[in-house]
Amino acid sequence: MVGSMRSKAKVAGVMLSLAGATAMMMGNSGGRAAVGGHGATGAPAETGQLCIGCHNGGPFGPTIELLEITSGGQLVATYRPGQVYDVKMTAAAGAGNPAGYGFQLTAIDGARNNVGTFGNLGANVKESVAANTGNRKYLEHKGGMSATREFTAKWTAPAQAAGDVDFHYNGVVANGNGNQNGDNGGLGSSITLSVFRLPMPYFHDFEFGDGGWTSYESPATPMPAWTWGAGQAATVGDPQAFGVAGNGMGGGVVGYLELPPLDLSMSTLDPIIAFAIHYDTEPGVAGGWLELSTDGGVGWAPLGGIGEGEGWYDDQSPIHGPMWGGESQGWSYAEHELTGTAGHAYVLARFAFTVGEGTSLDVFGVDDVMVDPAPGDPLWEPTLEGGSDGGDDWGTSDGGDWDTTDGGTSRGGDDWGTSGGPGDGGQGSTSWAGSTSTGWSEPPPPWPVPEPMATTTF
Repeated sequence: MVGSMRSKAKVAGVMLSLAGATAMMMGNSGGRAAVGGHGATGAPAETGQLCIGCHNGGPFGPTIELLEITSGGQLVATYRPGQVYDVKMTAAAGAGNPAGYGFQLTAIDGARNNVGTFGNLGANVKESVAANTGNRKYLEHKGGMSATREFTAKWTAPAQAAGDVDFHYNGVVANGNGNQNGDNGGLGSSITLSVFRLPMPYFHDFEFGDGGWTSYESPATPMPAWTWGAGQAATVGDPQAFGVAGNGMGGGVVGYLELPPLDLSMSTLDPIIAFAIHYDTEPGVAGGWLELSTDGGVGWAPLGGIGEGEGWYDDQSPIHGPMWGGESQGWSYAEHELTGTAGHAYVLARFAFTVGEGTSLDVFGVDDVMVDPAPGDPLWEPTLEGGSDGGDDWGTSDGGDWDTTDGGTSRGGDDWGTSGGPGDGGQGSTSWAGSTSTGWSEPPPPWPVPEPMATTTF
């Protein structure tokens, strides 16, 4: 009697063990992270097996894993902080016709922490937490195996640069028999997105687009304060420039116009920033200034003071400090060292503009922005193109004048200009001709600029 009871207990224990194993095998159809608490992509610090460790022996050949991260339909290799990207993971069979598909995907930084956020998940996608992998978040298939092989989501990059972001992913093609036998799993793959940074030297004249610059306000307003395009013709006299008008902002609001990040890691001396500005504001109340950040946008500081550089600030705000204010009498030139930025791989710069109480009479414009190595920086050897420039002109591709080679006009004589913009010479008060403008009758900055800068499109 006792022996019989013991036999029954052993049988029951074996049956429970088998049931548990079967449940685990079948349960992963609900997602490895959600059910087993594990990652299976091959990412660092994962525990457990890859997909192929359990799902093997099937007739579907090698599992093909494809991850596409796109912006505007174009594949990307870099990301910009805060920008949203489309993500599509495809798990395909090398042969045969699987009954269903599964996947797993995670995005981590160099410290093995999740980075960015996923949203707008496809109908067959869910986000799970892998309790046995440091509570790392994963995207994986939802509601059992998927009838379709594509899994989609949107990924929002971190608000501040986080270095390289690694996307680890894996896939399964299944026969639909309710367990892992006869399936095929992948070995795991990964791709890396690095943070987008402008190369050096940099030049953009906004002739054919906004150059990836961004506009925002603090506090936020319904419409961006800074805009680019035809609407600016009435503001700063040039549609191929960035401009801001006081009637688009409220009192106390600061509108920002931010360059894409700059990679100055190769610089041993602080580079030079130069640009054209146009402003007509109420002195002491409304105006603009330039700010820098070398810590990913956590902290910002105004660049320079009155009397520094060339054409750098001519007014003072009791709230914001030195700024450009009053009237520039058309387009003028400003130049300053990017103080404290040499050697930094991720430098942010932004123009700021405020109007105090807000008035449609206050305007500010920015055009022809350049960041160039400091003269004498040993890691840079920019060279003049062509012959002698006669001592007055910058660039020598046309025997003494600066020709943008993009269908524009040359910088004849002492004038600096590009096609369709202030340098066209035919826009009256906005012409760069020395007889009609102030600030541009003298030659532009003395440092040389390689010819490709004038033709680069971002």
